[in-house]
Amino acid sequence: MSWRRGVVLAAIHLAMAASVIVRTEADYWPAIRSERVRVPVVLPPSSTAEEAMEANFYPCDEGGIIDRAVSPGEIVVEAANMPLVLLVGWHEPCAQASALDTVVEKRFGRTRRAEVLILAIQCAAFVAWWLLVGGFPLARPRRWWLEPTAFITACTLPVALVSLFIPTAWDLQHPIVDMAAMVPAWIAILAWLWWFGLLIWKLAYFGWHSLFGFRQRVAQ
Repeated sequence: MSWRRGVVLAAIHLAMAASVIVRTEADYWPAIRSERVRVPVVLPPSSTAEEAMEANFYPCDEGGIIDRAVSPGEIVVEAANMPLVLLVGWHEPCAQASALDTVVEKRFGRTRRAEVLILAIQCAAFVAWWLLVGGFPLARPRRWWLEPTAFITACTLPVALVSLFIPTAWDLQHPIVDMAAMVPAWIAILAWLWWFGLLIWKLAYFGWHSLFGFRQRVAQ
């Protein structure tokens, strides 16, 4: 057990996720109401923007969806936190609700309170997850970067640095920028598969030896 290692990894990934979340989602926060709107205006799919404005339709109200492109920074952060994203989903304001969004918005609606609560839970989940996987590494190789979680962090950390110091870099719509994000994202996904393989091996090894030891004790 290495809690210091877990704290370091949790701090790195929390900073990485927070920087990307603030950069990509802050523009949508002013459009989210402070009070719940229980009866949203529902428009036909073919409605124009002018018709939506005339009907006082706000896409960030309940039932509204803004279809936007996922930024390269989000792609990398989602890949770096793949197990959590598969479990609770990745939060996107004014978009299709994730599993976590559905639970919170069922109680508070699509409001600023719900938005803050969702982001707080998501950040807390990042910290708890990385404290766990960082504090209890499945392997201890001689070279630190051969351990899956350290390898994932090393591959995706440049994204956090870019988001912090060059936030407009992800605004560039260029294939090179997209490729620069997809390479570490795919590497992180493969590293998580490597981590899950180690986990299954450790559990199978522990189960086999526990069963074998139990049989020996019974035979005696």
